[in-house]
Amino acid sequence: MRNLSYILLGMLLLCSLSANSQDDRISADSARVIRFTYRIGQNTPDMSARVNKINLSRLIGNLNSLRAAGDSLIVDLTYFCAPGGINAINRGVGESRANVLIKDLAERTQLPDSVFVITNGEEGWDELCKILSRSDIDDADEIIEIIKGRPDERIMRLKKLNNGKTYSMLKESVFPKLREGINVTFGSPRAVDSRLTAIRMFNIGGSYADSCGINCLCAYKAPPIQKVIEKVVYVSLDTPDHSFAGDFALKTNLIYDFIATPSIELEYRFHRNWSANVEYDMAWWKNKKKNKSYEIAIASPEVRWWFPSVTPMKGYYVGVFPGYTWFDFENGGTGHRGYGVFGGISFGLSHPITSQLAFEAGLGVGYMNLRYKDYEPFDGHNVYSKEKATGYFGPLKIKFAIVWHPWGGSSKKVKAVK
Repeated sequence: MRNLSYILLGMLLLCSLSANSQDDRISADSARVIRFTYRIGQNTPDMSARVNKINLSRLIGNLNSLRAAGDSLIVDLTYFCAPGGINAINRGVGESRANVLIKDLAERTQLPDSVFVITNGEEGWDELCKILSRSDIDDADEIIEIIKGRPDERIMRLKKLNNGKTYSMLKESVFPKLREGINVTFGSPRAVDSRLTAIRMFNIGGSYADSCGINCLCAYKAPPIQKVIEKVVYVSLDTPDHSFAGDFALKTNLIYDFIATPSIELEYRFHRNWSANVEYDMAWWKNKKKNKSYEIAIASPEVRWWFPSVTPMKGYYVGVFPGYTWFDFENGGTGHRGYGVFGGISFGLSHPITSQLAFEAGLGVGYMNLRYKDYEPFDGHNVYSKEKATGYFGPLKIKFAIVWHPWGGSSKKVKAVK
């Protein structure tokens, strides 16, 4: 009797697993949405989150099943900029993440590039409502009702709610969650287009959508899926922890080169927003017969924080730097020989010229302390006076540099569809 019970229990378990497996499959004439979440600074889904691992496995399994069955298929990857966040930086991050995910899915499923489509979900009101409906925010229902109202009044009404406190909370806690995810909609072209069209139509207004029988909360503006157009875009290479790490850059400051002080710099991007820069400038010109000397050496490390950008070749930065200098200046008469230490803050920008070359402009401001001795040439020797000291506060660095990224700024050409 006990053995019979075990047998029946095993059969029930197998049936349950079989049912779950069937439920996880997608039919050829339907569409499904799977969402992946990301960490800030990463181009790949956060695989430390169990839900992302499960979703990736299910997505690959479904895509392989549909491909094996020969069904017509389209895969739409929608990223979101969130309300008030539609700008080049958020669009660039979203496209970069979508392209990296497309490459991974194409390799795992052997699907052609023409199957994949990237959509800019812009403000993503529909997904925002879903996030709110799953949250424990006190005003969630009221916020959703506002979003379901007239599209041109959403931002204004949200800002008025609770004297602006609700909107500030959304900006700090909810909008980032929207930007840190990508929705993958897959299935037959008719089903995917129907689903995305329903969301677009609701964006016109709640009453119109209700009259059309559209069952969704709210919507974003997305272009209709008609023809897949391939376009080559630059996508930052992804690494396990950050997307810009490992990028080296060699530089020379054209201003220092022009005044016969050859300069060389090496910058290493060890994080998406952080880099370390080392600068060395040196001139060693001397004519003893004419008592002329132009000798100087400058060494200055620097740590920089880069504002978010699509590629390490383009963007703005702020930094801090210390430094040491040694000098010997003489022009046929009294000479000055000494050393100094300095430190300050810097700010600047970088802009690409080609796929490997960029132009950098910057300014450093801070304090310098100099200690030196004056000397007079006499009978082939220098007669020194006592040591002097002086301080200076103001500009310490000025830069117009040519920058060379040996690996093209950690970017590569990836075929993507837009």
